[in-house]
Amino acid sequence: MVSACVDGRVANTSNASEAWVGWETKYGDMCGDFSLLAELTVAEVKQIGYLLLPSRFINKTPIDGLCGMTDEEGLGVSYCAIDAAVRGVGWRNESDKARIMQLHKNSRHKHEKMPTFTPYKEMW
Repeated sequence: MVSACVDGRVANTSNASEAWVGWETKYGDMCGDFSLLAELTVAEVKQIGYLLLPSRFINKTPIDGLCGMTDEEGLGVSYCAIDAAVRGVGWRNESDKARIMQLHKNSRHKHEKMPTFTPYKEMW
């Protein structure tokens, strides 16, 4: 998803499923003044979408826009499996579990405070 500007404020459009596996960009779609979708899985965002949008927008296969692959091809796992992991409802199979946990581990740096060097801390 892409960040959007509303009345001078930038909306973060990442959702919980994307965040869990790191399928978001630092200083890109992760940025914003507010986030309406951060606590919602892909399936939950779609459910809300059905109330507001034509189904052609909701059922469109998400692609990364860079290499022509779908999000799920790039991730190596389905959003359905990621959603289940985010909500703690169990794993569909062991290969999905291994892939999702590896993606989650590899992307933790995106949600941690940036390390900084403090030169004067050690001097005093």
